Amino acid sequence: MLNEGDYGKVPDEQQTVLNQLGHSTNEVINLINDMLSVSRINAGKFELSKASVKLEELVKDVFDELSPLATKKALKFTLDLPEHSLGELTVDPLRIRQVVINFIDNAIKYTETGEVAVALKQDGQDVVFTVSDTGIGI
Repeated sequence: MLNEGDYGKVPDEQQTVLNQLGHSTNEVINLINDMLSVSRINAGKFELSKASVKLEELVKDVFDELSPLATKKALKFTLDLPEHSLGELTVDPLRIRQVVINFIDNAIKYTETGEVAVALKQDGQDVVFTVSDTGIGI
C-alpha cells in the first residue's frame, strides 16, 4: 500500500528502502517455500502444478525484480530475449520462477564487479536459459 501511494507520495530515499524491504521479504518467502518443498519431497507428497506460461515474460519479470540489486552493486546487468515469442510452455510456474530467481540472484550476489548477463533462446525444440557472470563461479 505504501508503494502504491495509498498514504501519499513516498520520498525517493524511503522508496529505495521500501524496495529493498520488499525484495528481502520475497527472499524469506522463497526460502520458506524451498524448505516446505524439501519437506514435501521427503514426505513423498510433492506435486507439480502445471500451467501455460510465456517463459520470456517470467524471465523478464524476475530480471526487473532483481535489477535494483545489480544496480546497487554497479554491475552491468543485461537481458537477451528472443525476437519472436517462444509461445506458451506448460510448466510449474512457481518452480520455474524459483529456479530463475536462484540463478540470477546467485550471479548478482557472487559478482563483485563486472557483469551479469541473462539470456533466453530457442535452440531447435529446446528452450535454453543461461546466466553468465564475471563472479567467482561455482
